[in-house]
Amino acid sequence: MFVAAAACKARAPRGDDAAPPPPEPPPQVSGLDAVPADARAVIGVDVAALAASPAATAAVRALLARDPALARRTRALLDACHLVPARDVRRLWLATGPNPQQALLVAAGALDAEALPRCVTEAVAAADGTVSATPGPPKVWASVPRAGPAVYFAFSAPDTVVASTDEAWLRAALAPGPKASTAADLAPLLARVDRGAAVWAAGRVPSGVGGRLPALTGGAVRAPPTAMYFEFHVKAGVDARLSAVMATAADAAAAARFARAQLRVLEVVAQGAALGGVVAKVRAAADGDTVTLRMALSDDELRDAVSRIDSALGVE
Repeated sequence: MFVAAAACKARAPRGDDAAPPPPEPPPQVSGLDAVPADARAVIGVDVAALAASPAATAAVRALLARDPALARRTRALLDACHLVPARDVRRLWLATGPNPQQALLVAAGALDAEALPRCVTEAVAAADGTVSATPGPPKVWASVPRAGPAVYFAFSAPDTVVASTDEAWLRAALAPGPKASTAADLAPLLARVDRGAAVWAAGRVPSGVGGRLPALTGGAVRAPPTAMYFEFHVKAGVDARLSAVMATAADAAAAARFARAQLRVLEVVAQGAALGGVVAKVRAAADGDTVTLRMALSDDELRDAVSRIDSALGVE
């Protein structure tokens, strides 16, 4: 007995030989705090606000009607996961990274960390794809469809799932460190946009984009825009605003004058498709270094505009 006890004692790990403690789970993050600091553009969606808007839901139905394959895939995934977006998803954030292949989705709502991966696995397997998981924390799933890029996803909080086409960027989203909400280039732009809108977007303009604007305006605009942001409000009809941040207030004023001139021409051209009244609703104005195009429509005006556009495109 003493020999056995001695042997057990000999095999007992010493303090310096003991197994290391499990890694600490990363901090819980959601919303912009789950978007890496090097994101180039961010989009926010208030799902509940869109769902409450008859005009917005009609537009989504029209979009899906034009792409039956997309409608089938969307319906199949929602059915497999027993998801009702208006009920189960509160907000969405989408971001693009410095690499054109980098895309990120953050979804917050009544999302089950056990049921969602299981139903995604079943849906992907039904389409001859595979889903695998790497141990955490955080646990990351890789969804590899039969055709198309792989998608990696993980839960960053009990009610938040983060998905990306780039595993390294997903892990940057989940890890502590600088995020888009405090990034030197994005944070000031995010402060300009109304993030209470049903849909909003903000991002830096890539180098080279808008480079012909000085020539098109005869030199009245001296430099292309440096950033852009967008707001889509749906509380009473729709109110869409697209803003460009210019290098100077003088450039913004010149860009607004140029836009108004172009809109007058476009309104005349659009008369041929009975859309002149829609174009006439667009207003261009400058405020400091920012030029904004704005179009506000009531629900009836929006339905009429969509009907006219469908008619012009030959959509039944």
